[in-house]
Amino acid sequence: MKIAAYLRKSVKGDDSSISIEAQLEIIKNYFNKENCEFTVYEDNGFSGGNINRPAFTKMMQERNNYNVIACYKLDRMARNTLDFLTTFEMLKKEGIDLVCVQDNYDPRTPSGKMMMTLLASLAEMERENIRRRAIDGMYSLAKQGRWSGGTPPLGCKVVTLADGKYLEIEDTETINYMFNQFHKGKSIRKLSREIGLTERCISYALKTPVYIASDLASNRYLESIGYTVIGEPNGNGYMTYIHNKNNNSKTIKLAVVSKHKGIVPSNIWIDVKEKLNLKNLHKYPRISNKSWLAQKVICNTCNSTMVISLGNKRVDGTRPLYFKCKQNCLPLIRVDKAESKILESLKSISIKDLKSNKRNFDTEVNIVSNLQKKIKEKENLLKGLIDKISMVSESLASTMITRAESLNNEILILNNELTQHQLILNSKSSNKNLLKDKEKAKQFFIENFYDITIEEKQNLINLIIDNCTWDGENIFIN
Repeated sequence: MKIAAYLRKSVKGDDSSISIEAQLEIIKNYFNKENCEFTVYEDNGFSGGNINRPAFTKMMQERNNYNVIACYKLDRMARNTLDFLTTFEMLKKEGIDLVCVQDNYDPRTPSGKMMMTLLASLAEMERENIRRRAIDGMYSLAKQGRWSGGTPPLGCKVVTLADGKYLEIEDTETINYMFNQFHKGKSIRKLSREIGLTERCISYALKTPVYIASDLASNRYLESIGYTVIGEPNGNGYMTYIHNKNNNSKTIKLAVVSKHKGIVPSNIWIDVKEKLNLKNLHKYPRISNKSWLAQKVICNTCNSTMVISLGNKRVDGTRPLYFKCKQNCLPLIRVDKAESKILESLKSISIKDLKSNKRNFDTEVNIVSNLQKKIKEKENLLKGLIDKISMVSESLASTMITRAESLNNEILILNNELTQHQLILNSKSSNKNLLKDKEKAKQFFIENFYDITIEEKQNLINLIIDNCTWDGENIFIN
């Protein structure tokens, strides 16, 4: 049997740690009953954290020449448990056994197999912790408006400032041309031919909030499409962060006012986004300019959007306008009466009265605290089992390993749940002023009602409320 013996000592001349010679002797003694041929790979003066160890690199290149790769202890071979297990799994696929003599990690023996199973469970825990730390790190960067990595959006570059990395829009000419031309009616296909970019690239760029010159309207619109907006609008662009959580939970979406200068006015960006939404739905309904409640009134019976219909001609030649259900479920309601009732309702209620289903912030804090406590308890139980496994018989150790695996799975599930609730908690923490801002938008709508255009009224009401429901007698806000 051919064995590659890997030996490593961090500091040359350090007599306090086990010598290279002693490591080799222990490895040879472990295999003394087998007919073995040893090849020694020695890294003297290299730490485990250094991945560029010459002897280790050479051994891994020549690994197919051996049946077994052996080391004195796990920390001689790898930086951590996850590193070791990754190497172990790679070698296992190639039919090579990795043996840690002093730690009893020998997949050729029953006890060694159990230890490797336990090691795999611990490594999975470490992977989950790394994943959660990465998510938390990206979320933290996003909340500060900083660049969290990846490919920069079209026309942007990453710049390093004193407090971190941020985006900067450098190709302002191309970006402005794309938005202005699409806003005026030019198709993405024609833009693609003119600019020399793919349709997919242009479509993606037109959707990203990075380019918006932030203002109150853009904040409200982003909130209406599911973003939690952080920061005061000041003309700068947004940095976005989207995380899809497991177990069919909601997606966390952040839009943070960053340090780069926005270049696309909010009204143009919103119009472009709405056109893209309609394009994706393969229909192009026109928003009527006859009412600021157009496409906002819902039939209580069939739940469809009521359309504006012309009434019979009056003596003076004018024709009244009505909201009409397409299925004729309910009586018509005059447009002017509906608008008057909704305006009076807005004057008499607070926006926060419309939001009754928000989860309490303190409830999320308690959930996170309880999950952290449960995880800590189970980790202590798991640690206790691990400490005892090496001191019991193989039959009892097998039972304890099964229990340890079960505990580890429970910890992984709890960690996933904790990650989700921490993201929700962070989102809610950043969302404290949302209702206050909506109230400000409502006040602006009421105070300037007779001075703003119908299009401006439509945009504002779209941000303030979801819709209105007509039940045949009353119309009320949702």
